[in-house]
Amino acid sequence: LLCHSKGGCDAAAALALFPELIPLIAAVVTVQAPHSGSAIAHDLANTDLQLSVAVSALERLLRGSRHAVLDLSYDNRQAFLEQHPYPSDAVPTLCVASCEKRPSSLLKPTIDYLALRYGEWSDGCVCQADATLPGCRAVFIEDMDHFGPAWRSLPATDPYDPARLWLTCASIAMCESSQRESAIEWVT
Repeated sequence: LLCHSKGGCDAAAALALFPELIPLIAAVVTVQAPHSGSAIAHDLANTDLQLSVAVSALERLLRGSRHAVLDLSYDNRQAFLEQHPYPSDAVPTLCVASCEKRPSSLLKPTIDYLALRYGEWSDGCVCQADATLPGCRAVFIEDMDHFGPAWRSLPATDPYDPARLWLTCASIAMCESSQRESAIEWVT
């Protein structure tokens, strides 16, 4: 499973809630997923005016659900992970956490806000510290904003080719998967 942003949280939740899916999955790659929560969602969930504006825009303009944002608050994500731990021992998983420190990112205002408010580097949407799952391998990229894995050019401003990034991450995760299978075959 290749997952970006909230898709990583959704995939991790599916495997935690429905363990019968685990044998069907060779490996999971999450890139910039707010597994531990999103500072932006947390701040929106705890302010009335901003929440009202964000939810209105989300529901009217994007036809989305307010729960998609509120589920990413720190309180909700922490509670979910505690009640439904991710099966890191059963599914080879690679979590990619990134941040952007260069001034060229279109997300620079949000990156600066999160650095000032939380003292954490982020990709403009997800703080690096929040993008990993307990017990899983992690890769940290220091010069990619949240647009990077999805866009080859603007709005992304990083030097990475998204296709190569995803293929590299999938390769790393699959190598771990084949190593686990070899170890299992050897033990049995």
